[in-house]
Amino acid sequence: MKISLTMFLTIILVNTVFSRAKIDSTIRDIKTASIGGVKFTAVLKVMPSEQAIFIKNESNHKTIKIGDRSLESAGISGIDFIDFNQDGYKDILIDYYTNVPGIQDLLLYDKNHKTFVKVKNFAQYPDAIHIHYSKYFYSYHRSGCADWDWDSDLFKIVNFKVVKIATISGRGCDRDDPDDKEETGVFIYKVKDAKGKLIKKLPITVIEKYKDWKWGFIRDYWKRHYLFFAQP
Repeated sequence: MKISLTMFLTIILVNTVFSRAKIDSTIRDIKTASIGGVKFTAVLKVMPSEQAIFIKNESNHKTIKIGDRSLESAGISGIDFIDFNQDGYKDILIDYYTNVPGIQDLLLYDKNHKTFVKVKNFAQYPDAIHIHYSKYFYSYHRSGCADWDWDSDLFKIVNFKVVKIATISGRGCDRDDPDDKEETGVFIYKVKDAKGKLIKKLPITVIEKYKDWKWGFIRDYWKRHYLFFAQP
């Protein structure tokens, strides 16, 4: 029996509709990864009452849920498996829809228990970058005045919690207000027990020596000096 092109396309359309009907409409993203010989599937669901990430261990079929109470209030734009701390095991990075670029959460892989643990306060350190061959990271965020004022924090992760050890504060905004006494410049602080101590001040023009401007300065400074701040 011959089937016309119109009938053929109709059959495909009907099958497509029925297939889609079986799909969970709350699913926004699905990612899989093999970690230490174990396959994991991470599913992002956005439901009327909450958004959550379900992570299934395909070996023992156990599933953990990372829900609203432990995530940022902003909507999640996506999830991805990435070896963030370069320890040989993939972690899960969570991206958000926000007005501030680079807001993320991190679920580190716990190799001892073969599960994932959310890193406390990680979302407070946007655009975090790992310093190669070290256990240290640095972030970047705007601090006002159309990004002429900015900050970069150096930190490490201890027991699934961010520990800040230094800060670079760039202040490049022209101060038109005579009552605003804040200086322009690049101020570098060593942080211990959440208290910062100013150790160096540079002119704001120092960033002009770098091809990538302030981002080049930040990258170069932390790469060359992170071990100094790592000392007690």
